[in-house]
Amino acid sequence: MKVTLSTDSVTTASADLLALGVYGSPNRDPNVKAIDKASGGALTSLAKLEGFEGTAGQLVRATPHGIGAKQVVLVGLGSGAPTAA
Repeated sequence: MKVTLSTDSVTTASADLLALGVYGSPNRDPNVKAIDKASGGALTSLAKLEGFEGTAGQLVRATPHGIGAKQVVLVGLGSGAPTAA
């Protein structure tokens, strides 16, 4: 297994799997919004169907078309926000 950290756009990054940490509602996350726009709304539709709310430990896997990654996994990180170290 090869793991790569990237600063590429989430819509153009070429990968077998793109994992995104989501704090709270996926509707407020700019990366989720970008993938959702590129996939014609498929990502947020699936997240809603699966009841994904960004709760810590929650996961949802999708295979949206229109982006560089073959699969996307949203990982719930809870309702907090990232903090600077």
